[in-house]
Amino acid sequence: MKTCNRKACRKDGADWWNHATLAWYCRSCALKINAANPEVPGLCEHRPDGTEPEPIVFPIPSES
Repeated sequence: MKTCNRKACRKDGADWWNHATLAWYCRSCALKINAANPEVPGLCEHRPDGTEPEPIVFPIPSES
């Protein structure tokens, strides 16, 4: 069972994946993180199966 990555929480049953920190969070903490970062839709994603998604690779812009 996964534990919430937030040090002030540490609840068992973390099933929300944060794409920025690459860590698991409980529902309560994940929703707070998403609410605090509205400019990043889907920052924390509910993953009830407990599998980590493929990493998001951002292209590096070429210098012109």
